[in-house]
Amino acid sequence: MVWMEATRSSDAACRWDTGLQQEQGMQISQETTEKSDFRLRRIIDAADLRWEPGEWFFHEFRHAQLATQLRPDALALARDGDGWSQLVPVGIDDVPIERMSVWSFHFPEGADNSGFIGWLATHIKRATGSGVLVVCGYNSQRGGVFDYWACPIAAEAKVRRLLVDLRKRRARTPADVPCLDGARMRAIETGSGGVVNADTILQLSQFGDTVCGRYEGGAIDVGYLVGRFVSGQLIFRYAQRGRDGSLDAGRSQCQIDILDDGKLRLVEHFTWNSREGSGINVFEEI
Repeated sequence: MVWMEATRSSDAACRWDTGLQQEQGMQISQETTEKSDFRLRRIIDAADLRWEPGEWFFHEFRHAQLATQLRPDALALARDGDGWSQLVPVGIDDVPIERMSVWSFHFPEGADNSGFIGWLATHIKRATGSGVLVVCGYNSQRGGVFDYWACPIAAEAKVRRLLVDLRKRRARTPADVPCLDGARMRAIETGSGGVVNADTILQLSQFGDTVCGRYEGGAIDVGYLVGRFVSGQLIFRYAQRGRDGSLDAGRSQCQIDILDDGKLRLVEHFTWNSREGSGINVFEEI
C-alpha cells in the first residue's frame, strides 16, 4: 500500500478551502499561512483525540458478499465499483497486506477546522516520514464531521509523540521548539561531577520557549531549574538541596532528541557555579 493523504473529494458536508461564501455545513476561511497555522494549532488542542486499540486493516470483498461479509466492528466502509473494503481490527485468522494504527478526532461544534487534514498530514510526513490515510464521517451529537486517521504500525510511536507535541503547544509554542510540557524523565547516565542517579526523577513544564522543572531522588532532596530555548539549545539555571543539607547551583546546556519509540532524551552538559566540576547527565522519558 502506498501511504499518502486521502483528501476529501466531496466536502459538501465537511470543510472546503475556497473563496465562496459560507453555507450550512461548511467552514470557509481566508487567511495567511501564519494565521492558518495558529488557528489549526488551537483546533488540534481542543479536539477530542482517541487511539483505537489493536491493529487494523482493510478487508476486501465483492458486492454480492455484502450481506455476509459486513462486520459490525468496522470503522469505515467504502465502495469501488463491484468491490467493497472495510476498516476492521486484525483477527487471529486474518492475513492483512498492511497493518495500521488508527486514531480519531472529534471537533468542538462550530469550530473552523478547514485545512486540518492537509496541515496535520504535512506535519506527520515531515516529522516521521510516514503518509497517512483519512476517512471522514458525520455525527451530529459530537460536533458534526469527524476523522479517522491511520498510519503504518511502524510509525505509530513517532506519530503519537508528534500529536502530543502539537497538542501541548496550545498554539503558543514556536514551531521550531520541541515540546517538553508534562515530560517525566529518569537519569540513565551521570557525569563524574554530578550527583543525580537512576533514582532521580525530573518533571518538566513548558510555556512557549520557556521550560521549568523540578527534580528529586537519590542524593537530591529537591532541585529546581528554569531556562529557555536559544538558537535551538535549551539553556538552564538550576539550584538544589542535597539530602545532606548541602546547597548548590549551576548552569547547563541541553540537547533534546526523540528516540525511535517516540520518547524524549535530554542530554545535559552542566557546570557548577557553587563548586568545582562539570559533566554530562542523560535523562530519558518514562
